[in-house]
Amino acid sequence: MQNSRVLQEKKQKSENHSESSWTPEHAFQVLKQMLKEQKKDLDLGKLSLSFLQQDDSCSGLLSLFETELVCKKHELTLPPGILEALVSTYDIGRRGRIRWKSFVEFLKEVQDGTDHSLLMYRRRNKGKNEDYSQVDKGDHSVLALKTWKQEKYDTPDSSDSEERDAWIDRFRKLEKALYLSDTKNTGKLDREKAKRLIHNYNQIYDLCLSPLKIDKAFQHSRPGQDMPLEPLLHYLKEL
Repeated sequence: MQNSRVLQEKKQKSENHSESSWTPEHAFQVLKQMLKEQKKDLDLGKLSLSFLQQDDSCSGLLSLFETELVCKKHELTLPPGILEALVSTYDIGRRGRIRWKSFVEFLKEVQDGTDHSLLMYRRRNKGKNEDYSQVDKGDHSVLALKTWKQEKYDTPDSSDSEERDAWIDRFRKLEKALYLSDTKNTGKLDREKAKRLIHNYNQIYDLCLSPLKIDKAFQHSRPGQDMPLEPLLHYLKEL
């Protein structure tokens, strides 16, 4: 009995060591092989939809456990510890959580065969650009290596920043409603249905979007036509 317990403890220590011994490059290569084996089976569009449904707070962030759980539902079972090794190196996390949209983009790049070094350089530079040039657009994403404290004191006016972040959270509820209404996961939605949802959410969540400018987004479309959601949301976010 005692020998059995000793063996179990040794096994547990070995597993713990294995989980904490991931290097970013090793984690990348393992993930690359997994995606190569599942390329035909893994639908990144459906994976994105599952992440969106899991993101109840519409924050764009999920815990490591939630991320692993969603991936597992899509037959992508991530080895323990691999996400932690990827988060800071490839700028897919924030405050200990996963930015799931960035994670899906990262998976696509890995799936497409992008080189490890190039991907690391590209994503880190993308993070820097977001950090310094996207603040006025309301995107306060920062590099994963920055601490919360640094982010707090780097912001010129914390009250303005908080107000903008609150608006982004409300806007994401509209974004989520539009994508969830796209039941066939086409990335498009019927013109009238999209317009009705936008006007309703604009009032309910006090988004302060001009009704005239909302209608302007649909002026070049015809009744019954499907509207691409991504450019539509980008236009609304810039109002």
